[in-house]
Amino acid sequence: MDMLHMFRLARASAVKSRTQAINQLKAVIVTAEAALHETLTSLSNTALIRHCAAPPTTTPTDVAAVYTLRHLGQRIQALNTEERELQRQFTALLRTHAPRRPRSRAWTSNSEARSLVVGSSGKPFRGV
Repeated sequence: MDMLHMFRLARASAVKSRTQAINQLKAVIVTAEAALHETLTSLSNTALIRHCAAPPTTTPTDVAAVYTLRHLGQRIQALNTEERELQRQFTALLRTHAPRRPRSRAWTSNSEARSLVVGSSGKPFRGV
């Protein structure tokens, strides 16, 4: 069951890194030139990340900002993929090692998963 702890740890790291990258992306937008700033501030997070990760369609005037935004956007997308894959691995492992439950009741509630994680690592579940 130590694998549960490892998957949870790796997923938490991916989530934290993604949050930091999103904060950095927004900091670059704040300091970018006005035209770029105005274009990006109205977008949702999902649209912003998708827009920034794509190569620019025109030659940018603020090359450093556009390069940095593209790099951060691609990093956020990679961290999203990593987090989803780790969550799939964690869920699959829970399903294979969890005690069987009656068919009428799902076994994957948060409290049951939490008890499995606490039981396997000896450390409290932090809701990651």
